[in-house]
Amino acid sequence: MTITPSQSRAARQLIGWTRGRLASAAGVSRAAIHKGEEDGSRLSDWAQRAIRAALESAGVQFIAENGDGAGVRLKEPRMIITGAQVTAARKLLGWTLLDLGYRAHVSQPTIAAFEGARRTVRLDKVRAIQRILEAAGFKFIAENGGGLGVKPRKPE
Repeated sequence: MTITPSQSRAARQLIGWTRGRLASAAGVSRAAIHKGEEDGSRLSDWAQRAIRAALESAGVQFIAENGDGAGVRLKEPRMIITGAQVTAARKLLGWTLLDLGYRAHVSQPTIAAFEGARRTVRLDKVRAIQRILEAAGFKFIAENGGGLGVKPRKPE
C-alpha cells in the first residue's frame, strides 16, 4: 500500500518526528520527504518503502482506505502519562529535573513545562520520559475511578 502525503504527515506528528528525523531514519533526503508530503509528487517505490518501514519500526500502523479515508495509529497504544505523574515518580526516586533529563535525553525546560502543564510536549519526549521512569521501576495508573497515579512495581 502506498502511503498518502496526509498519512506521512499524520504519522510523523503522532510519533513526534520532524521531516529531518524521518529522512534520517528512512535513509532518504529531506527533499524527498518534502516532495512526498507537500508537493504530492510520486516518490520512487524504493523511497516509499523506506519511509513506510521507518515509520512502522517507530510504532506506526497504516490504515488502508475504507470509505472513511486512509489513516494511521500507534500499533501498541499506551497510556499517556500526565505531568503530575512524572513529578510524583521523579520525586519518589529523588531525581532532579537534571537527573531525569539526562536519562531521558529531554531538556530540563521541556520536563518542567510538561510537569507544570504549561505547554504541549511532543509525544516522543513524553514517551522517552515514560520509558525511563518505567525502567526505574514505576507503573503508571490510568484514571479508573480511583484517580491517576504512579506506584513502584512489586519486585519479581
